[in-house]
Order: sequence, then structure tokens, then C-alpha cells
Amino acid sequence: MTENDIPDILGFIKTGIVNLLDSIYFKDLQYSKSPKGDSAFYSLSVVSGRLDIEIPGTGIFLVLNPDQSEENADNYISSFPITIEYQWKILAYLRYFSLGNFSFDPEQIFEVALRILNISEEQAIAHIVNTFVEPENPDITPLQQCVKDLNKVNDWDLNLPTEATTLPQVVEEIFEKSGGKYASLVAFASYLARSFSFSTKPN
Repeated sequence: MTENDIPDILGFIKTGIVNLLDSIYFKDLQYSKSPKGDSAFYSLSVVSGRLDIEIPGTGIFLVLNPDQSEENADNYISSFPITIEYQWKILAYLRYFSLGNFSFDPEQIFEVALRILNISEEQAIAHIVNTFVEPENPDITPLQQCVKDLNKVNDWDLNLPTEATTLPQVVEEIFEKSGGKYASLVAFASYLARSFSFSTKPN
């Protein structure tokens, strides 16, 4: 950092700041960053000339954070290790995020939330079924009721799940029937984004 980098409002201490920073360095830098940029780790040591305090009249010095490496065995420098680590899932998505193409409709906000929270299609559908679906009678399961609801809202003819049907199979069938929409977004639009009510009477 040079004096030109320091705002004029701090002109009265410019020289002191520059002299201070001129004597500060770093070493032992190590870092790693995920391919998506959503997590990273940094480790380094900030190094300065030896910082010490003399005990008056003794000739004995208390050295602050003396460096312990072999090349500085005589403690001519002080070293302050620093470690920084972060994990922000939103960064993985924001790298490809375009505000101009974002509509801010509920479904798109829901999709962003799924990506940021790293929730799979199966997990999202399971949460929606457990939270919002009420079977119309005790003879059908919540997942079967969910499929019936989606059939009714979207005028589909999805097969009702059986005991042998897995959740990924249901998710895949909704994806194909909707023309390539994620099952979680279809369910979201049906249960959360629209104002409708399902009949509680058996068909």
C-alpha cells in the first residue's frame, strides 16, 4: 500500500500508516477453493518485526508471538497465524445468476431456495407430502393423495403409487408428464403458489 492508496482525509497519518504496513508481511500461505466457489479455506501467518516489551530495569523482554520456525530461532520476528474458512451455498448459484432474467415469481424463488439449500427433488417432494397433503380417506397414503391432487389440478392421468412404487419413480413420472418441469416445482405450484382446494370426498 502506498500513500496514494490512502484517502486524503487521513493525510495527517498517511506516513505513519505506510511505515507500519511496510514492516508487515505474510508467509506460509495455504488455501483451497471449491470448483463452484461456494467454500474456501485460507491459512497464513502475518509477520512483523519482533514486538516486545522490556521489563523496566531488567534487560528482559517479553516477546509477543515470537516466530518458532528454525530460520528465526533467535526470535527476530513476531508471527500471527490466521485461518479463514467459509461455506456459502448461495455462491454456487449466484455465479450463474442473472438479475435481468429473474422474474421474482414464487416458483422461481422456490427453485433458487432448493439450489441454495442443496435439497434434492425427492427430499422436496417428501417434505411437501408430509406437510401439505391430507389423505381424503384412511385407505390411501399421503403420496397416493398427492398424485391424485396433481392429476386433478393438471388434468393428468398419473398412475397411483403402490407399495412397490418408490419416490424417485414418482418424481420421474411427474417430470415426464409435465414436459420437463421439476416435480418439486409442480408440487409447489399446486400446493403453495395457487389458491385452490381439493375435494375431500372419494371419487
